[in-house]
Amino acid sequence: MNDPQLCNRADRSTAALRLLFSGRSLRTLGFTKLDKRERLTKLEELFRMPEVTSGFPSKQAGLSWANRVAPLLNFNPQYHEPFLHYLQIVSLNVSNYTAAPAFQNMLNQVEMAIEELKHDLASAPAPVVPKVAPAEAAAPSILKLEPNLYGIGVNLPALWQRAKSWLGKGKP
Repeated sequence: MNDPQLCNRADRSTAALRLLFSGRSLRTLGFTKLDKRERLTKLEELFRMPEVTSGFPSKQAGLSWANRVAPLLNFNPQYHEPFLHYLQIVSLNVSNYTAAPAFQNMLNQVEMAIEELKHDLASAPAPVVPKVAPAEAAAPSILKLEPNLYGIGVNLPALWQRAKSWLGKGKP
């Protein structure tokens, strides 16, 4: 392997497998999960390539394009699985009458994924931060999911304090 990019990919793949089995994060090698905006940009870039509409120079070039698109669709199995199915059909030695409709279905899956990502980005709500009253934030929780002397799930000292505070509010 004289190509440095191929060597780097092989080294990174081997290192990724080692990390996978060691339990450490893949982010230490620079593998990061794409956010929706990055995924959308890459999918649109690949979908808008002139070769997609005018035809690839060779079958291998078309398969290479599909192999770059397939991982970008893994955010939704609804697009990823059919894309892989049609990719298998296109990669076989089939006639153009079979390969052309399969490739068109691959393009349809990519286009639907792009539209879903656009819709998700357009309708993404602003993060809602719940407002908690200061008295409630400082009060200990009555429910506690850990075993204690009084039973599992009940914090009796906190419950007793809260009950005393409620009873104390009713007195003049």
